[in-house]
Amino acid sequence: ESLYRPLLLFMMGTERAIFGLNAYKFHLVHAGLHTLITLILFNTLCLICNPLAAFGSALFFGMHTSLKDYFFWQCYLQNSLEAFLLCILLGLFILGQRKNNIFKSLF
Repeated sequence: ESLYRPLLLFMMGTERAIFGLNAYKFHLVHAGLHTLITLILFNTLCLICNPLAAFGSALFFGMHTSLKDYFFWQCYLQNSLEAFLLCILLGLFILGQRKNNIFKSLF
């Protein structure tokens, strides 16, 4: 595959420089990234729906067994980084829309 993925290359290079080839530490980084994505997803969903539904959805995302291998294997790091950026951008978009609506209601 000849795709240029700078974020993936940066993340993998940083992990290798810090941890060497220690697979346990790579796994810890990916588990931490998955936890962070789950928390960001919860906060993003709280902007869209009620907190109980957001909690249930984020809990399902964080604990579902079919996602476990998906997020912890090194070859799927790109997908984790994409999910991370997608959740952040979606949350920022929703906040921007709300801020826009507040300003429109003032005028």
